[in-house]
Amino acid sequence: MTDTKQLKYAAKAAGFEVASVADDGKALMLYGVQEPWNPRTDNGQAFELAMLVDITVRRIDPYVYAIGKTEHKARFDNADDMMAAAREAVFMAAVELGKAM
Repeated sequence: MTDTKQLKYAAKAAGFEVASVADDGKALMLYGVQEPWNPRTDNGQAFELAMLVDITVRRIDPYVYAIGKTEHKARFDNADDMMAAAREAVFMAAVELGKAM
């Protein structure tokens, strides 16, 4: 599945309406939002996504877990960058929620 498709599923899970794909194809432009949206690379957007979609994030070394309200879960190990692992876990759990909608 492409990055763009995954971003669209995550946006759908959060209830966002996609206006367009950013020029580089690595982010979405959302209606009512001025900056490109990619919670895979932005801590604040990942946190917002987790709150909107009701995803719980836990760290149990060496893993970061993200568990969605419908039991969609993701687990990532990235000892070098725990925040990157957390963003990826939240993002993938949201993608699975969006696909199930």
